[in-house]
Amino acid sequence: MSGDGAGHKLWGGRFAGGPAPELEAVNRSITVDYRLWPFDIRLSQAWARGLQTAGVYTAEECARVVAGLDAVAKRFAAGEQPIAADEDIHTMVDRLLHEEAGAPAGRLHTGRSRNDQVATDTRLWTLDAIARLDVMLRDVQLALLSKFTTADEMSRFLATPEGRRLEDQLASPKGFDARKQVIDYLTGGVVVLFIGVAMTALARVGMAFMAIPGFICLGVGIACLIAAAFIYPVAKRLGLIAAPAAPRA
Repeated sequence: MSGDGAGHKLWGGRFAGGPAPELEAVNRSITVDYRLWPFDIRLSQAWARGLQTAGVYTAEECARVVAGLDAVAKRFAAGEQPIAADEDIHTMVDRLLHEEAGAPAGRLHTGRSRNDQVATDTRLWTLDAIARLDVMLRDVQLALLSKFTTADEMSRFLATPEGRRLEDQLASPKGFDARKQVIDYLTGGVVVLFIGVAMTALARVGMAFMAIPGFICLGVGIACLIAAAFIYPVAKRLGLIAAPAAPRA
């Protein structure tokens, strides 16, 4: 590997020459996926531990790779920037890991592809973005309520449908109505089960093509009922299902 990282590629090892400049430009996504670096490091550390379990890494090598990824994270946090050879965030993390951990870094891609990294990175980023967006939306809701200068103005607003909806959302610790979720699963499960039973009955009286969708509906209905049976006790224990609110005047 060259000192400037120019020879560090995750693909094309058997090619005698490099890609055309036009392909380099199209293939380079580091300006977009640079933001994924915290998640790429987290999943790579999890993968390294999995490789130790599989016998690809020794305990010492795994610890070396995990520590190397921690060092890479510190470099990113300090403002480390990509070089010309870093076509995406995975290439950049891999290059920096080779600098920090040496030879064991070369086996980190055992059993996984960059497609797997892209899918997992994006999912982790999305989950994090949703959590941050939820906090920001809650701040916006609270900011809107803070605009009322008197208790009378607040009361008049909370008496409107929009105000009641906002009040209910702010009162929900997890941002959803667990009671409604259980009812939806129960209702959906019963309806789909009924459809499945009807299709299965039709299949038995000569309409054979109804058999497969009938069994699918039966399976989905049973799954919905199981989900309802699972969600209710968990949500109740977490305090997400309270007694129904008294009707508003």
